[in-house]
Amino acid sequence: MRSIRLSLCSIILFATCFQTVFATSSINSAFLKRHEVQVFIDEMVSQHGFKRKDLSDIFMQVTFPKQVIKKSNKPAEAMTWERYKSIVVSDRKVKGGIAFWKKYKKDLVRAHKKYGVPIEVIVATIGVESAYGQNTGKYRVIDSLTNLAFNYPRREKFFKSELKEYLLLTKEMKLDPLELMGSYAGAIGQPQFMPSSYRRYAVDFSGKHYIDLVHNEVDVIGSIGNFYNRHGWHRGDPIASPAGISGNQFYKAMSSSRHPKLTLSDLQHYGVIPEKHYFNNYKANLISLKINKIDNFWVTFDNFYAIKRYNPSTYYAMAIFQLSQKIKKGYESTA
Repeated sequence: MRSIRLSLCSIILFATCFQTVFATSSINSAFLKRHEVQVFIDEMVSQHGFKRKDLSDIFMQVTFPKQVIKKSNKPAEAMTWERYKSIVVSDRKVKGGIAFWKKYKKDLVRAHKKYGVPIEVIVATIGVESAYGQNTGKYRVIDSLTNLAFNYPRREKFFKSELKEYLLLTKEMKLDPLELMGSYAGAIGQPQFMPSSYRRYAVDFSGKHYIDLVHNEVDVIGSIGNFYNRHGWHRGDPIASPAGISGNQFYKAMSSSRHPKLTLSDLQHYGVIPEKHYFNNYKANLISLKINKIDNFWVTFDNFYAIKRYNPSTYYAMAIFQLSQKIKKGYESTA
């Protein structure tokens, strides 16, 4: 009787698996026939030397997690600054950053000397992006990028470009495109580089003749330093400073431009006074972040906007800055 039950269970399990595989195959077949998918494949074949069959085989194995689109519609930066800061600039990330700095001090010093980026900023970036390698993503990169490239019209151009870059990256590095894991947006490794950034800014900082941003922290350190350096980091310049406000003309200094256009002298003319003293010819912007519904004013410099090239969110850049300062203070107090 028991063997009959086991056989019946086996049959049901087989039937269920067969139905799942058949349903997935049907979905992928329909996906592969879509005009825009065929156009993408045509371009990869004609412009980049891929084989049509190889690309068709890859897309026939893609899955379509609902969470990818859902998370893209509600990124973390959509929350309030107060809530975002409590999550990102946490004591746990500070402690992790201090430990990371101590462990990789030699390589961090070398990266600072070569690229000019402060050690604490490199460390804070790894902390925010992947909690020092503990969270590099649970989605297959091919699934995330394919979903967003063809099922997310709002940013399809960007993600089609990143899907192309990903396929080129895996081809160049001789990786299986179906195996690499990343974020819901297709970001890879400890620095959470998008494929285009991986191809352009990742460096073999460890000297192993192979760039690994998933497991090799030394490559991660050098690659983040190189990224900021290539996006205009000014060695020794400030990032941001709390600011005081006097009068009612300060709003004229508020700006959402990518790079600061006013000098500190200009800001002072509008009643904006940084907490620290800097050269008056520094270019700077005035921003406001609310805590307990009260405006907190900050003066932000060119290096703040270098951080925003990593992620365009003002919350993100400020979180990197504030976390970096806490890590630096903690490291110096224990060194």
